[in-house]
Amino acid sequence: MNKILIISGPTREYIDNIRFISNISSGKTGSFLADFFAEQDYEVSQLYGLNSIHSKIAKNYSFTDFQDLREKIQDILGQSNYDLVIMCAAVSDYTPSSAIVDGKNFSIKEFDKIPSGKDFELKFKKNPKLIQLLKEFSQNKEIKVVGFKLTSNASEVEAQEAVRKLFLDGHVDYVVHNDLSDISNENHMGRIFDRDKMKCVFESKIAMAKNLLKLWEKQK
Repeated sequence: MNKILIISGPTREYIDNIRFISNISSGKTGSFLADFFAEQDYEVSQLYGLNSIHSKIAKNYSFTDFQDLREKIQDILGQSNYDLVIMCAAVSDYTPSSAIVDGKNFSIKEFDKIPSGKDFELKFKKNPKLIQLLKEFSQNKEIKVVGFKLTSNASEVEAQEAVRKLFLDGHVDYVVHNDLSDISNENHMGRIFDRDKMKCVFESKIAMAKNLLKLWEKQK
């Protein structure tokens, strides 16, 4: 039985013990894919952002911030032989590193709670791209990787460039591209690419899932 890891939902980058910076990812797409592949008799694990939507039939793990996600990916992929990983998590590009409160510089870890009623500024450090580390972390060095790229009102040139960047250095085998302008409660449009060309256009989540399954079955 093929083993699939699906990584979904948002990271939470903590400012103090009660505040964090996150994004609008709900985890719905990852949960949908986890259910779909599990129903095709695949052995599916889902690593999901805390409190985001997740499958009820896959094996589940949760993560909080970038560092927690990195450690759990490394642990899961390093301890078991997965065949496919689908990376649709919305991972923060930056993590808060320090705060300037009333002109004084503090490490983020110094705060249980940033004082109320004071001006403060945040400084961030850039995170590495986790999708570039999946094959390195994996026990199975032949693992296939599906990456997701979400753009917002992008032109065709901008969308193509965003997809191209994900394929750099050979870390990703397929890319699913969506633009926010094509996603609503009624529609979920997008395209799937391999390294050479666009493989298909889809208009719904079920069509996306079926096309990913078809591409994966051809790989085996």
